[in-house]
Parts: sequence; C-alpha cells; structure tokens
Amino acid sequence: MLKAREQFAQYLHRGYGDRSTPKHYLNDLDLFVRQVGDKHPESVTVKDVDDFIESQMDKQLKPTTINRRLASLHTFFEYLASEEPDKAWPNPV
Repeated sequence: MLKAREQFAQYLHRGYGDRSTPKHYLNDLDLFVRQVGDKHPESVTVKDVDDFIESQMDKQLKPTTINRRLASLHTFFEYLASEEPDKAWPNPV
C-alpha cells in the first residue's frame, strides 16, 4: 500500500500543485491505511471501507468529514484502477 500511496501523492501534486488538496487526501488515506494495515490495495474490501466508516462515526465526526474522507479513498482507488486499465478492479468505496 505504501508504494501505491507514493504514486498517488505524485499524481495529486501534479494535478493540484501547491493547493491543500494533496495534503488532505493523503492524510485521509493515511488514516485508512492505519486502520487496514499494509494490505495490498487490490485486497481492500467493501467491508474494510464500512469498518472505516464505523470507526469514523464512533469518533463522532461530522458526516461532511466522513464523506470527504470517502471521496479521498474513492479517488485513490480510481487512480489505481486507471493505472492498470487491463485489470478488472472494482472500487471498494
């Protein structure tokens, strides 16, 4: 997952430059990685994402914060899928 994170970071910095978007997306991804561990991105399941949502709700975070974190994860998995278009890889988010 760490290699994929670094590739995603480069992609974000190319697309957003000095804006704060890369920082926030990567922070959201890091929170998710801390929860699921160093799982290979292709082995992340909908259940992993659901568990992440539950943990965020248990912390009594606002729905807008949770939704932004999910948008970050969705973008991450869409980026990974776009890098390997020949693979059938559903986005778990």
